[in-house]
Amino acid sequence: MKEKYNIHKIYLYNLFHSLIFAYVVERLFWESRGISIKEVVYIEIIYSIMIIVLEIPTGMLADRFSRKNLIVVDAILSLLEIVIIIFAQSFYQFAFAICLSAIGHALQSGAHNALVYDTLKLQKKTNHFEKVLSRIKAIDYTGSMISGVIGGLVATKFQNITTYKLSFISLLVAFIIALTLQEVKSQDKIKHKRAKWTKHDWSKIYRFMLKRSDIRYIIFIGIISSGAIVYLQEFWQIYARDVGITVSYFGLINILGFTAVSIGSLMASKIKDRYGLNKGVKYNTILCMVGFLALSVNHEWYGIFMIALIYFSSAIIEPLTYGYLHHHAIEKYRATIESVYSCLSKLPVAIIGLPFGYLSTRYSIFAGFWYISVVLIILTCIIFISKKNMDKVELED
Repeated sequence: MKEKYNIHKIYLYNLFHSLIFAYVVERLFWESRGISIKEVVYIEIIYSIMIIVLEIPTGMLADRFSRKNLIVVDAILSLLEIVIIIFAQSFYQFAFAICLSAIGHALQSGAHNALVYDTLKLQKKTNHFEKVLSRIKAIDYTGSMISGVIGGLVATKFQNITTYKLSFISLLVAFIIALTLQEVKSQDKIKHKRAKWTKHDWSKIYRFMLKRSDIRYIIFIGIISSGAIVYLQEFWQIYARDVGITVSYFGLINILGFTAVSIGSLMASKIKDRYGLNKGVKYNTILCMVGFLALSVNHEWYGIFMIALIYFSSAIIEPLTYGYLHHHAIEKYRATIESVYSCLSKLPVAIIGLPFGYLSTRYSIFAGFWYISVVLIILTCIIFISKKNMDKVELED
């Protein structure tokens, strides 16, 4: 049974796919090519729109045809993205590269976790899903941590563009690993592949995601919190520079942040088991809010510890929300349901991004983070007044 090795292969795939040595200097590299903060926000919005358009169709493809092949195509597009960015000199060229990234993300987002769940189901270990998802997250950020340290040193000694060339090599290895993944076959999937997609299928997905109050509640928390975190991930380098930290220390900041993510990811399932899903989500949302508020008012180098706090908290929220969604998902629509969720999660990115981009460009990155803290304060208030939904999630969980 070759499929049983999928989990270990996915661990390796995510490790090499996360060894992007360029991320540690990405914003500075883009800035050197004439891309402003406002233009980066525009590109993020384009990325989000592409995801919104493509997520659901690609989720359908994963459910009806192949999870593995969509992951392979994502690996190919990641390679093309890096090549284009190496030679990019204008907003439109960078935007095109990110469009390829969006297509790849849409292709693999539902397929990736669905393949994990299918493999665990084959082994009768679906109760390990959150644990595996947390390990994948930890591996992702461990890879990012390693590449951040190396990338910072390489950028200091050589050039920023050298980090992109190294990233191409790691993505090539990820592509080779993706080719070795095995599709998990089942009778339900075979029948679903042969059947036509009808309004009845969409009706089932709609009822699952929008009619159930517990699912609506989890989705709302997940998409707002992830939408806020995007802008810390994208602009922490600008924050670090503005508080007087030089590029040579960016690798150390990566170590701090990604260590926090790795610890948070590994603790997620334990926190759920000990305190319950509701408390795990609620209190870590509060920690994210406190972190952004502290970043907005603190202009000293030690504000980077708040970055670690936000990363730690968000790393706990993500697997808990994904886990709840997959445990209650309709089996034959698993990838499509996650794709719809991923599609919805891009809406807050655009909504949050426009004011963030304006405030950060007109005033400073600190004003942008202040705005995000206000968004999370509103989310926290909604969580505390939604006792009925919280109780239902606890009961269903």
